[in-house]
Amino acid sequence: MLSFLIDGRDWPPNVAALKYTNILLHTLNGVVLCWFTLTLFQILGIESKRSSQLAVLLTALWLLHPLNSTTTLYVIQRMTQLMTLFSLAALLCYLKGRSLIPQKNPWGFFLLCAALFPFALLGVLSKENGALLLLLIVVFELSVFRQEPVNRLVKIWFRVGVLLPLSVIALYLLVSFPSSLANFEPREFNMLERLLSEARVLTIYIQKIFVPTLSGSGLFHDDFQVSTSLFSPISTVGSLLFLVAIVCVAIVNRKNQPILFLGVAWFFALHVLESTYLPLDLYFEHRNYLPMIGPLITVVWYLNAALQGAIPAYAKTFTKIVTGMFLLVMPLQCWQQAQLWSNEGSLLAGGDRARFDQGTDYLCRLYCPARIA
Repeated sequence: MLSFLIDGRDWPPNVAALKYTNILLHTLNGVVLCWFTLTLFQILGIESKRSSQLAVLLTALWLLHPLNSTTTLYVIQRMTQLMTLFSLAALLCYLKGRSLIPQKNPWGFFLLCAALFPFALLGVLSKENGALLLLLIVVFELSVFRQEPVNRLVKIWFRVGVLLPLSVIALYLLVSFPSSLANFEPREFNMLERLLSEARVLTIYIQKIFVPTLSGSGLFHDDFQVSTSLFSPISTVGSLLFLVAIVCVAIVNRKNQPILFLGVAWFFALHVLESTYLPLDLYFEHRNYLPMIGPLITVVWYLNAALQGAIPAYAKTFTKIVTGMFLLVMPLQCWQQAQLWSNEGSLLAGGDRARFDQGTDYLCRLYCPARIA
């Protein structure tokens, strides 16, 4: 809320200024992401120059991805942007600190503590699911650092700073479970139907990460079809089997393919609150702002492995062409998305307009600069 004082000291606020600040935050997130992935690839043993190239490539894919344009243009999702900023800063401190521990460098433990305070705390204050950063640290310990030595201080830090808060959060969710059930009463679906529907939602998210598309990228998603059973619609059971399959493959290959496990576990760990049993709306693209980074890390890692491996020259050329096409198409899709969000009629046409008649003027003043003009 304090961040809105940058542009919104009067009411109604200058909507264009709010969106401009969101774009700056998105760019800043890209800078921190580049630093974080550069550090990660170096820890994984890739030489410095190649790590820099891969970090820039991954950052470009994330910054230009049309799936992230709704997060940036949806002003109130600054909470997601700030949570991502502080989470990436925390993970950067964690990687730096964890890599210094085997060298017995005193800065290592200091950076581990900085990851939790202030950065993890600031992430939670920006948006509640910033607490899932703790799950990401567990994922890194099970994959990237599973064979790294740990001293007594690191064990204490991990148990007190990571496992204990996670246990408290789990206990709170367990105690609040009855109230979560009660909150489904005004919804058009129950908990089981939401869980079934989220299998399809997560599959659509994964599809949009790897095959960017602008379909369904408006402001409203109240028309998303609810899954009433495993076979209604039939895509429910297919989506569920698909998700179970990729999770099982990642777990089975955790030791010999840790980066595959990292990407899959990253994605699902960060969806564990918003895409499971809580009585929230079924579908929102901004929920992938931070989760998509894990799959992109895996893709870039295996892309580099393919280009550095003994595959035929024509296959390497084809891989480079496909990557280049992605980098050319995604900015165009982002531009088209910006055109949609700058047009009041087109934006509102994406959902059930009748439900929003009373709040149309307020929504447009908040989200559509064209209305202000």
